[in-house]
Amino acid sequence: MGLQLIDSHFHLWKHDTLLVPGSLSLPPLNRDINWEDYAAATDGVDIAASVMVQVDHAPVDGEPEVEWIETVAAEHPTLKAVVAWAPLETEARKEHLDRLVRHAIVRGIRRNTQHEPDPGFCAQPEFIAGAAVLADYGLPCDLCVLAEQLEAVVALARACPQTTFVLNHIGKPDIRNHVTEPWRTHMAALADLGNVYCKLSPVARGENSPWSKEAIAGYVETVIGLFGSDRILWASNWPVSLLATEYRAWVDLAMDLTSGLGSEGQKAVFHDNAAGIYRIG
Repeated sequence: MGLQLIDSHFHLWKHDTLLVPGSLSLPPLNRDINWEDYAAATDGVDIAASVMVQVDHAPVDGEPEVEWIETVAAEHPTLKAVVAWAPLETEARKEHLDRLVRHAIVRGIRRNTQHEPDPGFCAQPEFIAGAAVLADYGLPCDLCVLAEQLEAVVALARACPQTTFVLNHIGKPDIRNHVTEPWRTHMAALADLGNVYCKLSPVARGENSPWSKEAIAGYVETVIGLFGSDRILWASNWPVSLLATEYRAWVDLAMDLTSGLGSEGQKAVFHDNAAGIYRIG
C-alpha cells in the first residue's frame, strides 16, 4: 500500500559491555549488533526512520551509548532518534538528563525495569519522581516491564499525568502459556489513561518465544480494542525479536493483524504516532 514505516524500537549493542545479558546471551544475540546487521534485516522493507532504544551497559551511564549512536546516525540518516538510559530513581536524575538533552538525537528515556525483583519498582516514590521530571524536559518515558509488573505501571502513569508513557512490547504477556489475566485487566486500566501509548512489537520472554498468528492474534486484538489506532506504535524489537520471528515476517504479520484499521489507521500505527512521540519530521 506504499506505506513508509517508522520502526519505533530496535537495538544496537556491543555485547561485552552489557550489564544484564539475560536473553541476549542466547544465539543469535550473543555478539555485537551493528547497523550493518540491521540494514540486512530490513532489506526490502520501506523504513522511513528508526528509533534506537537503549540497552543496559556497565558502567551504567546513558551518555556514552548516545555518543556512539550519534556516530552511527551521522553515516546512516535513517537512524533518527534514541531512547536513552537515565537513572530516574536517583537524585542524579537531573544532572544525567541535562547531559542527555544536549544531544539532539535523544527523544525519549527508558530506565529498563523488567529485571527488578520488586514487581512494584515502578510505583516507588523515587521512580515516580523521576518519571514526573521527564515532562519538564518534553521527553516520553519508555517502559519495559513484564506482565507481572503492570500493576505498578498503572500506579506510575496515574501519578504522572503530564508525562507521556510508552509501554514496550504490549506489556510482555506470557504468550507461551496463553495467559491473559491479569494482563488484560492492567492493560485496560492503562488504556483508560490518555498519557499511555503501547508498542506493538514482538514479545521475547526467553528462547523460542511463540509469535505465530495463532499465538498472538488474541493479544493484538485486545491491544487494538483497548488503545485504538491513535495510541499504538509499530516496532520491530529487532534483534531481540529474532527469538520469536524474522523482521520481514513480523512486518507482514503486523500488517495482516491491523488490516481492520483501514489505511489511515495503519498509517497512524506504522508511522504517524511514532513520528509525533519521538519528534521525527
